[in-house]
Amino acid sequence: MNTHTSLRLVFLFLACVVINNVTVARQQIGVSPASTNTYDIPPERNTNTIRFDVTLSGSGSGSLVYRYVARLNGGNEIVKDLGTGAVGFWTNESNRYFTYSIGHGTHTVSVVLQSQPASGNWSNVSSASTTVTLTQYHEIIVRNSFGARSVWVDNVEHPSGTSFTWVKGSTHELTALSIWYDQSQDIEWEFTEWSGGSSSTLPWISIYVDQNAEYKANYDEALYPLVANDFWGEQPYSTPIYAKGSVIEAPRYVRILRQKGLSVGAIDQAWNGLYWEFAQWTGFNRYG
Repeated sequence: MNTHTSLRLVFLFLACVVINNVTVARQQIGVSPASTNTYDIPPERNTNTIRFDVTLSGSGSGSLVYRYVARLNGGNEIVKDLGTGAVGFWTNESNRYFTYSIGHGTHTVSVVLQSQPASGNWSNVSSASTTVTLTQYHEIIVRNSFGARSVWVDNVEHPSGTSFTWVKGSTHELTALSIWYDQSQDIEWEFTEWSGGSSSTLPWISIYVDQNAEYKANYDEALYPLVANDFWGEQPYSTPIYAKGSVIEAPRYVRILRQKGLSVGAIDQAWNGLYWEFAQWTGFNRYG
C-alpha cells in the first residue's frame, strides 16, 4: 500500500466517525403532560393520574438497543424498551406515553434516552424534563350541635352545616357565638367546646386544612333553677345555702347548664331565734 492510499483511507475512516457522531447527536427525547401543567385534585381523591407524552427525533443505529427511563422527582422509575434502532420509529404505541399518580404540590418529571451496544453498558443519549403542579382540595363542614342558626367562617356569617372546599395547607378562622337565645322556644344555648376536627373549648379557632373534616360547635342548654331554704313553709331572704362551689344568699335563681347539672348543699343555721338542721330536699331532681 503506497503512502497516498494510506492517507486516503485514514481520512475516510475519520469522516465516518464524524458523521456517526452527528447522527447520534440528533437523537433527542422530549416529554410533556398530555393536556396541561396544572391540575386540581377533588376532595374525594388524594392523587390525579397524569399522562405524559414522549417525543423522539432522529433515527437510531441498528447496532444499538434503545430505551428511555422516566422518573418522578428523581425516583419511581418507569423503563420503556424501544428495541434496536427504534429511535423515531415507534413499534409499540404504548411506548409513546407513561402515567404517574401524583399528589399535591409541584413535581418534576424527567426522561432520559439511553443506548446500549450488543455487549456493553447503557449510556445516556439525551434527556428532557417538565414540571406539573397539582392542587389538593378538601371539604370542610362547619355546623352547630343543635343544627340551626349560623356559624362564622373567616368573619363571614354562614348557615349551620355549610360545606366549604379549601386548598390543602390553607388556614381559616371559625367562630361560634358564646350565647344563643332561641326566642321562639325560650331556650338559651351556651357554647361548650368544638368536636370533630378540634376539641378546643374556645369559641374561636384557627384551623389548618390538611384533610376532609367536620367542625361542630357544641352547645348546652342554660337553665335557671331556684335554690332556697325552707323553714316550715317559709322561704326567707338572705339565708345561706351552698351552690356552684360557694355559699350564696338564698333564695336565688342560679344559672346552670343542663348537661353539667348543679351541686347544692344545705347549711345548718340559726333563723328567727331558732337553730335549724337539714331534713330533706324538695323540688325537681331532689336527693335526701
